[in-house]
Amino acid sequence: MDNEAIVPLPVWNGLASPGRRSAVRGLLRRDPDFFVAASELLGDSARTRAHIAVTSGQWRTVLAEADLLVSWGHLHDALAHLLELVQEDEPQAAGNTERRLARAVDELRASVRRMVADADILGFLPPETADPPRRGLVRYVSLVGRVVGAIAACEKQDWSEPGWRQLISLAGQVSAEVDQLTINEVPALVEVEEGAVRRAIGIDDRELVDGQGLAFTSRLEVAWSRDETHLDRRLRGQSAHLIDTSVVLSPSLRRHLVALVTTSFPLVANRVAVAARDLVLGALETDEAAFMAAWEEQWAGERMMWQGHAGFFKAHLELESGDRDDEHRLESVANAYVLAVEGDARRTAIAALAFAGQRLPGDSTLRPVHDAISRREGRLFEALASVIQVAWRNAIAHRDIWWDSDLGAARLGEDVVTLETLFMSAERARAVCQAFHHGVEVAFAIAKPPVRDWLTNAPESARNLAILEALGGCGISVHDLRRSGGTLELVVQSLDSDSFLQLCFGIIRSAELDHGISHWLVRQRTPNLTPISIDRDWVERVWAEAPEGMLRAPEDMFPLIVNALINSGAEPVPAVRHVIAYAAAQVTGEASRLGEGLAAGDERARTSLHECVVHCRRGLALAAELSGNESARKLASRIDAMLASVEARRDGSVESLHEVLAPVQAVFNARRMAAPPWFQG
Repeated sequence: MDNEAIVPLPVWNGLASPGRRSAVRGLLRRDPDFFVAASELLGDSARTRAHIAVTSGQWRTVLAEADLLVSWGHLHDALAHLLELVQEDEPQAAGNTERRLARAVDELRASVRRMVADADILGFLPPETADPPRRGLVRYVSLVGRVVGAIAACEKQDWSEPGWRQLISLAGQVSAEVDQLTINEVPALVEVEEGAVRRAIGIDDRELVDGQGLAFTSRLEVAWSRDETHLDRRLRGQSAHLIDTSVVLSPSLRRHLVALVTTSFPLVANRVAVAARDLVLGALETDEAAFMAAWEEQWAGERMMWQGHAGFFKAHLELESGDRDDEHRLESVANAYVLAVEGDARRTAIAALAFAGQRLPGDSTLRPVHDAISRREGRLFEALASVIQVAWRNAIAHRDIWWDSDLGAARLGEDVVTLETLFMSAERARAVCQAFHHGVEVAFAIAKPPVRDWLTNAPESARNLAILEALGGCGISVHDLRRSGGTLELVVQSLDSDSFLQLCFGIIRSAELDHGISHWLVRQRTPNLTPISIDRDWVERVWAEAPEGMLRAPEDMFPLIVNALINSGAEPVPAVRHVIAYAAAQVTGEASRLGEGLAAGDERARTSLHECVVHCRRGLALAAELSGNESARKLASRIDAMLASVEARRDGSVESLHEVLAPVQAVFNARRMAAPPWFQG
């Protein structure tokens, strides 16, 4: 908002006739409690405790963009217009006067309604009371409430001089407060403050931001698993404007809510999410089948998300880098902006229109899409329209863009734009679009519509997110995920024996989620460790052989260990010999752990040992079979015979059980396991 464009309110000179004041009073009192109620609502808003914690280091800039400040401009202008009409001294035809006054009053009412609606952004401001912008905004809303209250007093006093003088004084105070809240300088970048994630949800920032962005899904799951109850409660408190206590926090919903809480544009993003939620819930209630058809039609566009993220990541790195000058960085930032508006914003706008009942072709260009959303009312479409600058996009697309070294800014056609402004505009566009999808996810969590085979036909980016979620649920923090043909490449934190087994579970789960993966290649962040390479046919056999889908580690993972060893260069016989030693260690270790219970004839101890032996036999047999090596199969058959004897003595005396365990112990003693090449040391 351009504050300099707001002129002082006209000071009445007392010439307005009593009849003119009475006419205004009568028009205002069509709803006699309107301004009183509006004043009370604004007072309540100013006292609202915020939900969302500080996540951006540029709060003053964010607040300067807040619609609430823009709303004051509309309210100020409407009030000034009304006062100008009321004090007019020139004679006017009675009917024309009434019509002009009626329009002015309608403008005033509309601007007050907008102010009341926009005041809910206080629910999205940081709760830290020491934050000056927050204190200033609360004071500002309180003053606006007093302005509206003064309007109510004026109408009750027939617009006498003391009333309007108080009104003008309060309006001046509000304009001064706006000047304090508005900063014209553009910051260097939209940055997330250090510690912002911890303040918002209680998780160390490094856990979520250390690695490729979209892979934070897995890292979030791992971090959440350590204190799910506390973190769920905290996230619900931050998201009370979106969900109530009846909504189940699924891993997917958590991911969306956390992203919303930690966005660099919390005000606009949360309001867009609320609007998207309401749009989807309304569409589902009106015609569920039509909405689901529109949703499935838009689903395929998700494939562009991954590409857009990669472009932004590159642009952000180049903006922060001191190795390239601004002229060379312009290309990357301009590409990031095109990705934001052509990819995210255009696609999201088409989806929003479809959910609202207006279908546009999926290949519609940016201009007609922008025109369509600009014609629609409501916060969602206003926000989407505001992030699309068609002229900038056209200038970039047609290469009408160059660096003006004298101005230290880019020329986009006829516009002069700094690098930071261009990148921030792209970031804001992405934040709005992501907030739309957060709102859709919230609506789905509330309404639970019948989504059919969504993952089977889902685009690659959605399958990647599902895989990351599954890996995180298995305790694996993924730092990067890439695809190369049928190979899924992962970069994970350094593994030990336990986390390697968790990785195996995650790979099996990802095979279920995405049938297009034929191979997994897992690299660890520790340098010089051999990658873990696992093939789909081995994974499918492990899953197929599991009774009722029940898998046990490490026993059922023996085939995947052998597969990884062979793929790392080991011969089949040494690879199978490794898991034979593993099986022997597992059985003898279990027998030792259960020693007292076995000696006492405890049935639970016998059952536990029996299950260990059964799973070891199955895992070894399958590993030897899949190795395709006859010598390996013979080796496995020998230990299998020993384990069969242990299984047969389940109900015998402890002495007989120890007798058949002795050969297994001998195998363990003779074949100590060497560390696989993917472990350090």
